[in-house]
Amino acid sequence: MLISLNLFLWINCVNPVITSFLSHPWMFDIPIAFKPVFLNMNFNVEEITIDDLLVNSSWNMNALNQLFGYVWDSPIISHGMITNEDNNHWIWLPESKGNKISFAIYTFLNGNYVMDSEWKG
Repeated sequence: MLISLNLFLWINCVNPVITSFLSHPWMFDIPIAFKPVFLNMNFNVEEITIDDLLVNSSWNMNALNQLFGYVWDSPIISHGMITNEDNNHWIWLPESKGNKISFAIYTFLNGNYVMDSEWKG
């Protein structure tokens, strides 16, 4: 499988049938396979699917917390949607906060956002 990293893009609308747990940026801006993230190693992450983290087409917070622990943050929980009928929908990760997208990109690239968001593990 060829993986392309699209920095600062994120899957807002997730189709669990076509989304890979490890290879797609469904939870963070980088796929879990390439992002330093704490995972419960009692799970075989190569066999986990997005469906394993859902209950009744909603995010299963117990399953997410068991896998990632209780100290994690992802916009997927508050903004993301789950669909089995549509393709994944990609968005620019840093929210524009009502500004034009060009202003948001300019501010993002010229600010200290990247330095503040580095992994501190």
